[in-house]
This record gives sequence, structure tokens and C-alpha cells, in this order.
Amino acid sequence: VYENVVVDHDQEKIDKVIEALAIKVLPRDRRSKDHRALLMSIMQSWLPLAHACMVAIAEQLPSPVDAQPRRLPHLVQGSAQQTTGQPAAALGEVESALYRCAPGTAEAPAPAVAYVGKVVSVPRTSLPEFVDGLSQRSRITMSADEMRARGREAVRREFIRNRESANGTPLSALSLSGTGSPAPGLAVESLAEDVESGLRIDSPGAAAIPEPDPDADEDEVLVGFSRLYSGTISVGDRLWAMQPKYNAKDLKTHSFLKQITVRGLYLMMGREFVQLQSVSAGCVFGIRGVAGAILKSGTLASDAQACPNLAAIYTESHPIVRVALEPANPQDMARLARGLELLNQADPCVQVVSQATGESVLVAAGELHLERCLKDLRERFALCEIQVSEPIVPFREGIVRQPAQSGVVLGEVGASGRQLAIIARQSPASSGAAAADSAPRGEVSLTTANGLVTIVMHVEPLPEATADFLVRHE
Repeated sequence: VYENVVVDHDQEKIDKVIEALAIKVLPRDRRSKDHRALLMSIMQSWLPLAHACMVAIAEQLPSPVDAQPRRLPHLVQGSAQQTTGQPAAALGEVESALYRCAPGTAEAPAPAVAYVGKVVSVPRTSLPEFVDGLSQRSRITMSADEMRARGREAVRREFIRNRESANGTPLSALSLSGTGSPAPGLAVESLAEDVESGLRIDSPGAAAIPEPDPDADEDEVLVGFSRLYSGTISVGDRLWAMQPKYNAKDLKTHSFLKQITVRGLYLMMGREFVQLQSVSAGCVFGIRGVAGAILKSGTLASDAQACPNLAAIYTESHPIVRVALEPANPQDMARLARGLELLNQADPCVQVVSQATGESVLVAAGELHLERCLKDLRERFALCEIQVSEPIVPFREGIVRQPAQSGVVLGEVGASGRQLAIIARQSPASSGAAAADSAPRGEVSLTTANGLVTIVMHVEPLPEATADFLVRHE
């Protein structure tokens, strides 16, 4: 198609292509002098981009059941897999459920583990439970007088029904399906008084006041874009939200763990949100209720102690780009401090340092990472103008003496603590420990842990005259 339309522009062949593909192209598009516009019209009619991408995804990408056993070990095990090159066996019930993409059953539920990749703010009116009629909204905004009136009416109906019943089962305080006569000493007047005082009825069948929805009065609602790896999540479930810096083995990081209640689940269809009651393993969905617990990304789990933190990133190097921050308006110092605290919780690669002089220092992994952090501070976390100093990158390289034997490990590199071996290669003439100690020149080879890169450095001494010249003119 491209050759006949753009390269050669053979009108006869173009007509044959259009007829063979059985597509409709307007006559004005066929006569268009813009060959690329004609090409786009043919391709849009033949292979629409959305349809072609969806078909390719469905046919070529593996399903979650097939993909998770191959891809999840890298996220769960991190450096352990990179060192050996092979994924280790699943440790515990949670990892086994993750690798199997197990949804669980009612009799044997699987541990729920979900990853929240992004938290977006959407208008409250775009969510179906806030616009679908007035039933949900009326329950949310029901006043105390309306609730007491409905409670009194329910108690009266219950009392009449139980008085007319012949069996002697005790009165269920608020259940409209109960039968039987009222319990001894429990009259409808006292029940009504209890309803008016807050529905505090000492009865096994007493119903609790529904918890108000915290998003009912908000104009913007936070919805997390999530992927469920194992288990099943339903509306009303209570889950643990783990921020990226949470580590179950480190007590100092337990402040990054919070418990949430699932307020809503959605199938995200473009701009539309389709309300769901539950989602199972392998689904991509939206979840409401993560506000305040997850800022940008995080992990949701039913068991925070046994579940790995999928939001933690295994980095190969420490952040090295430093900048000093201060608000443009000195009155916004508290905002900046709060914004840095939120950024530190949201980004695992960020380090926030408070100097003894009161200066706030932000350490990022690189220039692009620094720009993203500053954008988040200004537009999301601190919400104020910030003055930034020139970035400082410390020079951390150094030269060490050649070791006497090969394969000597001189230290650890990277955030994961993996070791690099410095291998000394000596010539036969300089063999032996004494010769190695006295030899001024040698070759040092550095090989990365994955074996893909080897750096070889050959060092020779400066001529004596050159060294003397540099010393005299230092």
C-alpha cells in the first residue's frame, strides 16, 4: 500500500488495492494531491489503530497466568535473581499465589496482592455511584432526623409483625425479616427512644449506622490505577497499603504502612468508569479509597508481613545529584517541608536531607529524575514556588593499588550491595608477591555482575622528569 500510494503513486493499482480490501475511500481523498493523506485514509479504513492494537495485544501478549511466572520473580526477588540469573523458588504462600495468578475461592481464599501504578484525580460526578439516581446519594446525605424517623418506623413495623406472629422467637431489634413476639420487657416505646438516641440497642440483630463516604463532599476523588496479581478484592474489604519505602523487616519503615477500606472498584473504559463489586487476579482496575495512604505508587495486600513490596525499586546506584531548596516566599517554609516529606514517601529513589543549618537538600538519581521531582513538588506536594540551587554531583571515583593476587574483592557497589571483583593480570616477568608489590605498572579488570561489561585499565608511571616538573610548578 505504501509503495503504490506514496512511492510510485499508481492510481490504477491504488483503485485495485481499495477494491481488494473492500473499504470505502471518498473520491476527493482518491484525487487528493497529498499522498500521505490518501495513505492515512486507506489505512484508517483497513486497519484502524485502536482495533489493530487491541487485536495484536490479545493475540501476541501472554495472559497473566502465563506471564506472571516469568516476570514476577524479577520484581519479587530483585537482586537475588540478577545474581544467579535464574528465578529462585517461591517462598511462602504469598509468592506461590503471585506466580500462579491464583484468584482463590470462597472456601480457600488466596492472599490478595495488587500494585497501584498511578493515582489520578477525577471529578466526583464521573463516578457511577455518585450520579446513578438518587439512591446512593440520598443514603450518603441522609440527615440525622431522617435516619431516626426511618428507625422508629422500622421498629413499629417489626413490633406489629411479631405481635401478630404465633411463634415465640425473640424480637430482632431492627431486622425486618424477624418473626415472633417481642422479648420480655422490651417495648416499642423504649426501642423508639433507643433509635432516637443513636440506635444503641443491646440486641444481637441491631444494625450499625452505615459509615459515611469520605468522598461524598469532595469535588475531586482520587482513584488508583491498579493491577491485581493474586486473590480477589471486593468493595468494603480492608487492605494494607504499602508505600515504596516500606520494608516488613525494618521497624523504622512501618510508618509507610497504612490500612485502607475499599470504597469502590471500577473497570476503566477510557473516560468512563464502570462500577464493579469485586475483581479477581489478572484484572486491571481502578480502586477508590487509597487517598492519603498511597501518593503515587504502592502495593495493596491482605497480609503486609508476608507480602513483598512490589513498589520497591531495586536500583544499581545511589542518588548522586544534590540541590538545595528554599521557598520563594519564606512563609511557605512549612509547605515545602511537608511537600518534601510526601515526596520522600512517594519516590523510593529520593533522599531528603535536612542540614544542621536548616537547609533542605534533595538528592535525586539524575537530571531527568530531578526535574520530575521538582515538578511534583511545585504542582502536587508543596504547591508553592521553589528556588533551586545549581546541582552538585560528587566525584566518587578513585585509584587503588593493584592487588597481589587475582580475584580480590575490594568492596561493594550499588544500592543492592553486590560485590565487584577486581582481577589483577600480571606478566610472567613480574610474578610473585614481592614483584607484584614492587611493580609500578599493571592492568586492572572490572567485570559487572551480569558479565556483560568488562572495563580494563592499564596504568603506567609518569617519566621522572615530568613528575619533577609538575612538583616544581604545583
